[in-house]
Amino acid sequence: MRPALFYLSETTGLLPFPARPSSDAPILCVIDHPSESMTPITVPPLWGRDLRLYLERRLAQNYPETPYRVALPLSSGTPFRPSREWLLLAVTETEWLDPLLTPCLERESPIVGVWTASQVISAWFSRHLKTREPLLAVVRTPAGIRILFQANQRTQLSRLLPSETNPASIATELDRTIRYLHNQKLLPREQRPAALFLGMPPTEPQGTDTWQTRSLPANVLRRFPTVTETGLTALLPWWSRQWRRPPSLAPRSLTAPYRWQQARLALVAGGSLLSAGVLLYAGAIALEGWSVRMSRLQSEQLNVQLQQRLARLSAEISAFGVAADQLLAAIHIHEQLFASAGTFPGLLTPLSRALAATPEYRLERLTLYRPDPAPLPAPGVNPEATTAQQQPAPATDAPDNCPPPPTARAPTTSDAALWLYAEGQANETLPLKQLLDAETRFRTQLAAPGWRIVSFSPPVATDRDTTLSGENASLKLQPFRLCLAWSPSP
Repeated sequence: MRPALFYLSETTGLLPFPARPSSDAPILCVIDHPSESMTPITVPPLWGRDLRLYLERRLAQNYPETPYRVALPLSSGTPFRPSREWLLLAVTETEWLDPLLTPCLERESPIVGVWTASQVISAWFSRHLKTREPLLAVVRTPAGIRILFQANQRTQLSRLLPSETNPASIATELDRTIRYLHNQKLLPREQRPAALFLGMPPTEPQGTDTWQTRSLPANVLRRFPTVTETGLTALLPWWSRQWRRPPSLAPRSLTAPYRWQQARLALVAGGSLLSAGVLLYAGAIALEGWSVRMSRLQSEQLNVQLQQRLARLSAEISAFGVAADQLLAAIHIHEQLFASAGTFPGLLTPLSRALAATPEYRLERLTLYRPDPAPLPAPGVNPEATTAQQQPAPATDAPDNCPPPPTARAPTTSDAALWLYAEGQANETLPLKQLLDAETRFRTQLAAPGWRIVSFSPPVATDRDTTLSGENASLKLQPFRLCLAWSPSP
């Protein structure tokens, strides 16, 4: 709630700004009285509680007759290196204040603090003019004419002319004020301070040219267009809107209700924030629980769908009349052996072509052999490790009637999916040359993709121990034996 401001002086009494403030609004009090006193002091290097007790003791020594007093720092400092220059500010005559503050207390409105008109004017100059040159401010107030002297943005002198004065008397008072500043060595004698008039027309100096008139900057006039006409009255609404104000002159007993109200508001705000945090935390927990329940519901729905699919698959498998593992083993054998081996007539095509191209040979026996399929890998076993452990042994899985050729130096690795053994006789009435040509034709026709000749014993022995003769009577024929191996294309 925006606070209400009351202007207090002996001549005007209690003036509210705005004219009809709210009954429960906090109250700002601005005192405008001639008894305002300022005393600059230098404090020893103290801080914390010692500095506060020292300043309270100096205030009690300098102004024992009034409770409206305060110590203001004249320079910036830190908590560990506070300011050494301080200003003791007080209103020494306070008998007129109690009758004026009683209506404020009866309204049951807490008093925020009490400040002087000099503090309001000085704060406004420091905020908007920001000049360090010596400045004499002549400001019209509801109680009269207030004269302030500022140097380095610090108020060093404040006077109130209670009665209505004419321009000549104001010029005389300015000359008297400048002489006082010269005598107190607050202003060098050769320096001409600037004079700023607010709420009245500029006044020309009388006799000597000891000061010069100054006007407000244009940007300040745009923000406060009535300050040059009304003076302090235009600054009071600005003062009520400020959040940061200098320390108040009011005693603690006067501002205790407002401090208690702020403490209660702080507790309520803290409790509200804590409640909001608890509600947010509870909402987060509820949201997380809801997300967990939704995830659980989705998992249950997925589980039901999987169970239904498993039931359908089980019903389809049961329709075959065999167990699932047996069906899987059969599928594996079919894909690895039968499907990859091709049709049976296709396997015999190379041999049939060879026999058709060699009428000298007569087939008497034919044997087809297939090795046992590799077992299925157990669940959870690495297939690569299982494959490495189940590589076919070298030439030991061949049938007994298909031995490797006797001239082989080392056994060959058997990756054959099918073995074919053929045995027969040759025509004994044919000449030797025709039988040798028949052997060549026979071997040529057996050359087909995927087939390889493991061993072949021709009917005519051609080793070194055999003596060939041109006469058929001396030619001894033997049964031919053929061993073929077939491997699927990679």
